[in-house]
Parts: sequence; C-alpha cells; structure tokens
Amino acid sequence: MDRLLSDRQLDELGRSPRAQLVERCDRSAASGVLELVEGLEAGCNSQIDRYEAWTAALHRFEVERFGSERAIDLVATTRAFFVNYPGVDEVPADRPTSVAAAVATAARGGDGAAALELFDRTAASWLALIDLHRDLISHLLSVIYRREGPDGLADALRYCGERSVLLTMAGAVERPPVDRLRDFVALLHGHFTELRLEEDDEKFTIIQDPCGTCSRQVSSGRYGPPVDLAVVTESHAVTWNRGETTIYRCHIPIWHVELASREVGVPFPVNQCPHGVSDDTCRILLYKNPLDPAAWMQVPKGGE
Repeated sequence: MDRLLSDRQLDELGRSPRAQLVERCDRSAASGVLELVEGLEAGCNSQIDRYEAWTAALHRFEVERFGSERAIDLVATTRAFFVNYPGVDEVPADRPTSVAAAVATAARGGDGAAALELFDRTAASWLALIDLHRDLISHLLSVIYRREGPDGLADALRYCGERSVLLTMAGAVERPPVDRLRDFVALLHGHFTELRLEEDDEKFTIIQDPCGTCSRQVSSGRYGPPVDLAVVTESHAVTWNRGETTIYRCHIPIWHVELASREVGVPFPVNQCPHGVSDDTCRILLYKNPLDPAAWMQVPKGGE
C-alpha cells in the first residue's frame, strides 16, 4: 500500500498536546486551543474509565474464582498499597475539573505563560491520577501472581480482557488505517507518552521513548520498595515465553496476542515491549491491513 501520510503530517500527529500548545501560544495562534485541551482531557477521562473497569473486573474475577473472602482480602492489600504509595498526597481525590475553556481564554488574551501554567498544573494532576490507577492494577495483578503463579495471572488477564478490549477489537480492526493511527496516538497521549511516528508500505510504527505506562513505571522505581510490584520470571504466555517481564506488561501478550488472535486472527496491535525490568524504547506496529499474517513475524519470541 502506498504512503498515506507525509513525514510532516506524521510529525504533527505525534507531537504532544503540550508541544502543540506551546507552539500555538508562541505564534499567538490561539485558534484550536480549546479543542486541543478538550481532546487531551477526553483521553485522560477515557483512560481512567478503562482503569476503573479493569480494577472492578479483577475484584469480580477473585469473587467468581475464589469466593468473597478473597475479595475481602484484596481490600486489605489495597489499603496497604495506598499507605505505602509514594506521593499519594499529590494525587487528586477525583478527576480534575476541565480547564480547557480557561486555557483557551488565556491564550486568546495573549497570556501564553498563564495558559501553559494552568495546563501544566492540571496535566500533572491527571498524570498522578493515571499512574496511581496503573500501579493499583499492577499491585492487584502482583497479588494474584504471587498466590496463583503465571497460570492464575493469565486467567485473570483473560477474564478482564474478554470484558474490555476484546469487545472493541473487531471494530478497531475495521477502521481506516489513518483513523486507527489517530485513535492510538490519542490513547497514548492520554498516558503522556513521548512518541514519534514512522510509515512504510505495510504499516505505521509508533515509537514510544519512553512508553507512558510500562517504561515510566520502571523508571519511577515501582518494582522496588515501597511498592514492590512483581516481575514474572517464568517462560509462559504472559511473558511472551521469554521470562522476566514486569507485571503490567503481562497483559500485552494475553490481550493483544492470544485474545486478538482468537478474535481477529492475528496479533493486534503488535507491541514490541523491551525485555526484563527495562524502560527502553517500545514500539507499536499498526499494519495498514491489520489481518496481514506478517504481523506474527514481529511478535517477541521466547529467548529474545
């Protein structure tokens, strides 16, 4: 398939919302600021929706598999998680109130510094809230893994994936390639990921450096005390059969390889996560024809 976007279009699409805001303020081009900030806030709200649903699904899994006593025990482990969580006082009690209109008003009035200050303060609150949810989910998965091993962890991830990502995967595959790319970029900006985009004849490549979930979790020290999230060491489906995988990354081979292959026939999307407890660059491959069997060749293999 021919190129669908120019290098310039790829660069513009990949720029972070903050970089776009700085550019607009520097050029006094306040048009579009409202939509820009609203778009980021929508992405953040959507991410919290997904994380809340994932957390609830893990509790349901424990009740259905092991009974109510196990879910009660999860409450105690959750309490301990919050007591020990670093920077918990910086996490807002609820989702931040929208500042899109106020940022746009400041930008239109020529006060770019005020617009950026308000944006940065609110973005920091969103980031803290999103990371807290990511780490709480990782804590619950760690508890399940340490009790039930990789098989139990895989069962929990399948249970959650079948009630979330699997319900929308077929529709995502059917979307036009550029729309699909825009959807993924918006999702990643909701994680405050730094990224750049490339295109070749068969696919788009999203290069995350760093990844806004797994890699930032590693660089923030969440796999050491006091949070002490689990690292899965077994060669198993949850680790791409290559061992030593951080607990949050374990959902990728289950949701986007195993469940995707069952639902649409191929991995979707193809995630090339770093091996081990690493915050290295992560790549997501979005094939223009998502059902291309070449996708299988790009999935990490055991021993890599």
